[in-house]
Parts: sequence; C-alpha cells; structure tokens
Amino acid sequence: MRVRQDGELELWKKELSDGVAVGLFNRSAAPAQMKVKWSEVGIDKKSPQVRDLWAHKDVEAPAEFSTEVPSHGVVLLRVR
Repeated sequence: MRVRQDGELELWKKELSDGVAVGLFNRSAAPAQMKVKWSEVGIDKKSPQVRDLWAHKDVEAPAEFSTEVPSHGVVLLRVR
C-alpha cells in the first residue's frame, strides 16, 4: 500500500504477521534523501526493532528512519 508520494519518491508499507515491511523507492535519476516516521506506517512503539533487509543489519531508529536512496533504488526495512 502506498503511504506517500513526493514526485518520484514513494513510501510503501505491507503489514506482516510480526510487524511492517517498509519500502522507500527513488524513481528519479539522482540519489535522494528520504525519511519515514514510524507513525506514518502504523508503528507506535517508542523504539521499534528495525532491520535493513538489503544490508542484512539492524538499524537504530527510535522515532524515524532517514537514509539516502540511490537513483532508481529501493531501501527495504522490516519494522517490529
């Protein structure tokens, strides 16, 4: 389900049995800084467990997550 679209930048979410999958999509020709607040995707915990699925690592992001998404790239997270 698309949560937000800002031009060529899109934020998507998918409910999982144990949390939410969050995708940050950059469809533009240049890298872009993107941010997601957990409340936007239905997470109300103060310090959710966040895993970057492409990098195979856990991420510290208490209230929000911010990263640079490469041109025509995707960052995929699992948030619980």
